[in-house]
This record gives sequence, structure tokens and C-alpha cells, in this order.
Amino acid sequence: MNTIANPPHLHQSISDQAGHILVVDDEDDIRDLVCRVLRELGFSVWEAADGEQALAQLTRVQTLHLILCNLRMPYVSGPMLYRRVAEASPALASRFVFCSGDLVSEQSRRFLDEVGCPCLEKPFELESLEVLARQYSLKSPVRVDRATINRLVAGSWQREERRPARIRAVGG
Repeated sequence: MNTIANPPHLHQSISDQAGHILVVDDEDDIRDLVCRVLRELGFSVWEAADGEQALAQLTRVQTLHLILCNLRMPYVSGPMLYRRVAEASPALASRFVFCSGDLVSEQSRRFLDEVGCPCLEKPFELESLEVLARQYSLKSPVRVDRATINRLVAGSWQREERRPARIRAVGG
């Protein structure tokens, strides 16, 4: 598992060119704070409260540098969103960084090990967020193929909520 530690102060000069970031978190207070801080730092930020909203936001952007996504969310989790995006656009999936306060669960560790995405452990220092955002903004942005994302949006989600099993009548 590749966790992002709270790094020391950056000593190198980083370009003032802001990046494009999608923040996906179901916790309103955390999402609002992260988005506000990133905007104050000059980044263009889109936000979503879950995976479905994230896909809808992806239909509105042309390029992205970073997708900062909460790992555990109700309905459409971070891993579900990641897998859907990875199927359609491996380049875009390479820009996922997860954040979570639950890195002790076996399921979370196994997923992060499987996909190799970094994870910013909650609670994190705002300086760590800034360093992460600036590091990703130095990379070339990934073009978002809107037609592909629109197909994903139109597709059905298998939500993580439990649904009652359908009972099939036997006999006549």
C-alpha cells in the first residue's frame, strides 16, 4: 500500500500553473474544506459527493491532473468508481489518489495494493494536500473523452447497498 506521508516543506520551486482536480468525498465538511483550499491555491476544482456525481462531473471537464477520491463512500464507493473509469480510460485511472481514514481494514489495504494508487491518510495536513496537488499538476493533463464518460454515465451501477433477492415462482 502506497500511503502519502505528511511531507516536509517543499524546498523546490513549483510552477504557478494550476492544475485541474476532481474531489470526490461523501463527507460534506471535508469535501468543502479540500475544495476551498485547492481553489485558494489556484487550482480549478470540480466536486462530487459520490461516484455517480463524479462521472457526471467528468462529462463537464476537458482535462484532469488529479482525481482525489474518498475510498469508502455509500452507494458508489471509490473502488467502484475507479474500476469503471479504469475500464474506459486507464490514463484517467492513473490520476486517482485515494484518501481514507480506514486503512486498517483488510478490504481497503487489498484494494490499494491491487491497483497501486497512492492514498492520503485522513486526517492529513493541508500542506500534504498542497504538495500532492502540485506534484500532479506538474504532469501533463489527461484528456477526458466525453463520449466514453457519457457511455459510463448511461451504464448501470451495481451499488454496494444490499437489495432483497427476487423470488422466482416455481411450478405453475
